[in-house]
Amino acid sequence: MSGIFLPIKLFFLGVLTLFFVMINDNLTSSQPTDYICDLQETDNK
Repeated sequence: MSGIFLPIKLFFLGVLTLFFVMINDNLTSSQPTDYICDLQETDNK
């Protein structure tokens, strides 16, 4: 069972990391919408 939960934990940690990076970028960047648009563009490719 632990083999099933390991990828879930790694995925959860990755999502949390992305979440905090986006928050920090929004706080320090004057144009957070550009950063989000860049993420969506790379997702669609």
